[in-house]
Amino acid sequence: MTNGIENGFILTNIFGDDFNFVNSEVEYSRSEIMAGRMSLDIIVNQNVKYPPNKWKEWEKVYVKIDFWGIKEISSKVYRLPFIISKISVVYKQNLYEINIQSKNNDFIKCKFILSRIQNVKPLAYNEKNKKFEICE
Repeated sequence: MTNGIENGFILTNIFGDDFNFVNSEVEYSRSEIMAGRMSLDIIVNQNVKYPPNKWKEWEKVYVKIDFWGIKEISSKVYRLPFIISKISVVYKQNLYEINIQSKNNDFIKCKFILSRIQNVKPLAYNEKNKKFEICE
């Protein structure tokens, strides 16, 4: 599921060719409508097939994706967590259209020109702080 992502090979190199974001959690989304930009912070629960050499431990993976050239955006997010149940990206009339639906029937949709993976980090649960944290 790297259609429309300029550097989608990053996800393929870690998760394999059959990767998609289903059952991952959109932890945070922000949009700057006037700047034509949107970012999604996603916590991926899928198995890591090819971990980078510098990763020593992980339970989940943090992925930040930025979208540029946003032409239209709509969302309905009333209930958290936003767990992805379906995601599709199609290319129409010189724009990509992404449609992300949650298990709660909430959604995030937008039309964009370009998207890029900005960050991929391993996460592990910190028992002391009672939360998932980036492993470095």
